[in-house]
Amino acid sequence: MTKSRTFFKFIAQILLASFLCMSGMSVSAQTNSVSSQSPVVNTSPKGGTIRAGSGYKILRSNFNPDNYFQAEISKKGVLVKGKTIETKNKLAWFIIKNASGKTVAEAFSGIGRDGSYQSTLPQTFKADGKYTLNIYAAPQKYSTYDTVFYGIPMEIKNGDFTFMASLIYASNSQHAKEAALIDSPEYIQSTADTDIKRKTLALIAGINNPKQKVKVIHDWITENIYYDWDAFNSGNIDSSLGSADEVFKSKRSVCQGYAELFLAMVREAGIPCRLIEGNAIWTSEGQTWQNVYKTKVNHVWNEVFLDTRWVILDVTWDSGNKYENGKFIKGKKNYTYFDPTMEFFSLDHLIIAKPVYKPAAPAGLNGTLVGTAVNLTWNPVAGAEYYNVYIRTLYESYDVIVAEDAKIRITGLKRSTKHYFYVTAVNSLGEGNASATVTGTTGQ
Repeated sequence: MTKSRTFFKFIAQILLASFLCMSGMSVSAQTNSVSSQSPVVNTSPKGGTIRAGSGYKILRSNFNPDNYFQAEISKKGVLVKGKTIETKNKLAWFIIKNASGKTVAEAFSGIGRDGSYQSTLPQTFKADGKYTLNIYAAPQKYSTYDTVFYGIPMEIKNGDFTFMASLIYASNSQHAKEAALIDSPEYIQSTADTDIKRKTLALIAGINNPKQKVKVIHDWITENIYYDWDAFNSGNIDSSLGSADEVFKSKRSVCQGYAELFLAMVREAGIPCRLIEGNAIWTSEGQTWQNVYKTKVNHVWNEVFLDTRWVILDVTWDSGNKYENGKFIKGKKNYTYFDPTMEFFSLDHLIIAKPVYKPAAPAGLNGTLVGTAVNLTWNPVAGAEYYNVYIRTLYESYDVIVAEDAKIRITGLKRSTKHYFYVTAVNSLGEGNASATVTGTTGQ
């Protein structure tokens, strides 16, 4: 096969611009009457990546079993496998290019009836430097090739071949840790109008599995809403923002509208969902995190609470539809940004705005009474601006003392009296759930 006989059809990702989180006496603990939810650990499912130094030996795009790729670097080469939902394509083409764009390895694979493909690219190149992995698919060998994944960064450094970790991976991972502490019921209130409610209920009828409900909503939006390129190209983004209701009726918007409609429908299905603001880059056009203004919000997507964790979804980038020159042009949907791995997501998405939430309940509250004073300590809470410390005796109501840090010393307590203590964390949204209560009796 000669390169001159083949041309590439690059399906560009959308770069978005929508401006659119006591003497020696021990203190015992008991459960407080105010409900307190344990933090949920936000970890990826099995099958993710393996860290090796500053990069990875395995990189997987997402955790959707029907539309993903996974590449593994070994001494034999680079094994690429995955599945695609595009049934017309029968051939996958894998290319590794060096920094100057020259092809240094390539391989082909047939695409099975179930959409699966697999092949190994031999590592015949050894020079230190930067490389990219590119995956294309087509109905036949000499044909127009669709881009499946493009510009996946790789590097050989001191002879060690890895997938490069994104510069903003650590920042995004920190967001994931903080998101693990969020009480999901905060994000379930629906404000959808009658038409959206009716459509949502029709879509999820007979479906019990929450993830399947999210999938059918994802599919409907990616197939029926169109990215408003007329508004984007004219610079008049505000004209295409609109509420979820307006987007539902007009069937076109930029990323803010996609995300608002998705939020309304998922919440109407009874599943916690929130908006996330950030920055997105167009890697297929050569943009990198080194040459963009990383504190500027230009994109909006969603996170959905599924399987005890917050799952990322970007319905805008999973939709190929576009509204351009006054016409609705049908494109293809995909699942690339339906539960992506953080390693892959960080290649072109930066989470800037932290999700808006009340702080979690403080954990690890401990106290030591010395005479008529008590020393209280607890674990710091992410996002807390200060803490309310509640104190009372058996027959009195609680008094509140403000603590700026996760510790406080309170003096002047009543002698020989049992006291009750608990703590809450507070931020601009209000007061979070209460910690467990600790009790103790003061000395003489």
